[in-house]
Amino acid sequence: MKKIISALFLLIVATNSFIYSSNNQKIQNINSDIYFALSTLYISQGLPQSSTAKPYSSAEFIMALEALDTSKMNDGEKDIYDYIYSIVEESPKVNYKDMGYSFTFDTNLELYYHDNIDYIGRDKWVRGWEEQLPFFGVGLESWSSDIFYGFSEFTLQNYYHTGGESDLSKDFGYSSLLSNIPMLTSPLNPYMLDLNLNFPYRAFVSAGGDSWTVQVGRDRVSWGPGLSGNFMLGEHVPYHNMLRFTTYSPIFKYTFISSFFPHPSLYYNNYEDETLDATVQTRAISTQNQLLSGINMFMAHRLEWNVHNLFNFAINESIMYQNIDNFIDLQIFNPASIYHNYYIKTNANSLLTFETDFTPIKNINIYAQVAIDEFRLLGEGLDYPSAFGFMLGLRGAYPIKKGLAYGSIEWVKTDPYLYLRGNSSSTDSSKINKTYGINYVIAIRNYSDKTGLFYDEAFLGYEYGNDTIVTNLNLGFKKFGKWGIEGNIFYMQSGTFDMWTAWEGFATDTTPTTSHDNYNYNDSDTSDRDSVESTLVVGINGQYQINNRLNTFTQLDFITIKNFNNISSSNTLHDIQLSCGIGLKY
Repeated sequence: MKKIISALFLLIVATNSFIYSSNNQKIQNINSDIYFALSTLYISQGLPQSSTAKPYSSAEFIMALEALDTSKMNDGEKDIYDYIYSIVEESPKVNYKDMGYSFTFDTNLELYYHDNIDYIGRDKWVRGWEEQLPFFGVGLESWSSDIFYGFSEFTLQNYYHTGGESDLSKDFGYSSLLSNIPMLTSPLNPYMLDLNLNFPYRAFVSAGGDSWTVQVGRDRVSWGPGLSGNFMLGEHVPYHNMLRFTTYSPIFKYTFISSFFPHPSLYYNNYEDETLDATVQTRAISTQNQLLSGINMFMAHRLEWNVHNLFNFAINESIMYQNIDNFIDLQIFNPASIYHNYYIKTNANSLLTFETDFTPIKNINIYAQVAIDEFRLLGEGLDYPSAFGFMLGLRGAYPIKKGLAYGSIEWVKTDPYLYLRGNSSSTDSSKINKTYGINYVIAIRNYSDKTGLFYDEAFLGYEYGNDTIVTNLNLGFKKFGKWGIEGNIFYMQSGTFDMWTAWEGFATDTTPTTSHDNYNYNDSDTSDRDSVESTLVVGINGQYQINNRLNTFTQLDFITIKNFNNISSSNTLHDIQLSCGIGLKY
């Protein structure tokens, strides 16, 4: 309790150390419906999507709305237009001349039920961690002069892992009925108080004008039009500790970002030449007394063009930079350079992605993404495995009276070695595959007095990672700010390679793989992996806004997984997941 009171006191003191004002520099949460609303509005107008690099500031939303011709909108489109404006032009609750601030309070009661209690862990839930709302939250927004904005939040919610340090069998889902109440994680078996003290998940300051934004702090990010995920930056990552700069106009947008994550040496045993098996993953650290060391930095730039309102085209390039000695070569901080051509393979791994979308006729949008992780330029002469990702999708948006009918179909294929790479600092090829590499796999530190310190790993880009083929179908109807209903069918084929698969320069495996002979950091014996895992999820969800402050939702998903964990002899796994809740916001 002392920690909670201290954190709230520091939050209030910190925010009152600024001068406040009302401006359009608020950074809109990427969970907000207004991103989807803006995208569908552009499609229904027969235009390519507005920028697919999120988050936006309110000023960027206003610029995107002003680029539309309101005289050509029907009633449904005007209703969507007004809905977006009503949110982005929201003023501070307390104002004095050019100073302003707002406190927001919200409380949510959510219940979760599933019938297979052997299927545990938050990553196993269709309605995942990013969508499960905290039991209680306080947000503080501040505006200063014409260009500054600040935000921080205080939340009471469950910890990511609800099991004890030595008993992960009681992780989230170990009971058939659960809730988001920290004091009552499982109503059927209330054996623990599990309070998440890793907040805030959003805390930053930003500055900007009518055509630029700088953001420093912690927030979520997404780059791309994908609905099941994106190749460069996926919104499933809980947060980035980052510096982000963007400048934008109706025809061009440039974004630069740099964010930092724990170095792999903190959750893998340190490599020693004489101990080749020293890199087994150790994601659970019992205490918070671990000395932090090493740098793991993501840096990327994005150039996005709107070509005469016919199509959008974007180029994204990035590197993951690692150094065990806490050293950053400042020469690499060049927002206009070509990162692949640094040729610092010992310290960095580059990734290149391309995106495009166009709307050939009103209400229909076609989009595509390509990721290039490993390839050879003419003259390099290196024998590496190919590492590509491909995405193709079609979206439809059709306003009906004051509602919106929408749908999409998306197909994704990723190579077995996408996002992976070995540690090239060793000159002995027999050791490369047994040392942690420079991968596009990051870790989030999660701490609890009950479970200790955990490093939870995730792909920085596409949520489902390498060695997968995904097809996703979605249909729905929505009245923004009022109610909505949606159905979704998700089918994924997962090969035997995963985020812990060691990188081998001579392999020619194709997606989806049916055997796993590589060294694996998380599995000492991969010989049982002999088949493709197939996952089918059929779901329906709905939400209803009772009034301006009170809303409800329900989501039901049916899950079938064949060859679970890529083992053909395993039983087909089934689960039914029901999530429902009611939320109050002030």
